[in-house]
Amino acid sequence: MEERDARVVRWFRACRRGDDRSARLLYAHLAPALTRYARAILRDGGLAEDAVQGAFCRVLRTPMGEVRRVRDPRAWMVMVVRREALMMVRARRREGARVERIATARKDEREGGRDDEVSRAVDGLARRLREVVVLRHVAGMTYGQIAEAIGVNANTVAARHRRAMTILGERLGAEREVAHAGR
Repeated sequence: MEERDARVVRWFRACRRGDDRSARLLYAHLAPALTRYARAILRDGGLAEDAVQGAFCRVLRTPMGEVRRVRDPRAWMVMVVRREALMMVRARRREGARVERIATARKDEREGGRDDEVSRAVDGLARRLREVVVLRHVAGMTYGQIAEAIGVNANTVAARHRRAMTILGERLGAEREVAHAGR
């Protein structure tokens, strides 16, 4: 286990035992990537933050016996955030509201200067493909971690990743051709 992962495990367990400092460290370490992931599902920054906060609250309510069985806290937290986000999507549907897409991202919400073209292409992917791309390339998770987090096997994750990359390559290539043709 890498030192970074070992720290997360220590913080995770200490957080559940009531250690405020560990809770703050765990949140500071995991929340940014978890929020980006939740935003990929919900397509709303505020709702994504709510999903992440709900997931951390759920951790505090999780019985210690279950916490001790968690092998990879990062993957487990992604799974909890995913569940929270999907519950929010279902709740919004039940209320008759549509899940809205953000047409143009505000400049301050862009991650690391991501290109608008790439953002639009990723946003246009089906949710199952989009979540794999975000977890792999934004959160930096392995196929195994992604598989555990979303409840499928690693081969399914790899297949979804390949499919997403093919679609993105086609879309981005087509957009570049159109842009160059207009010059």
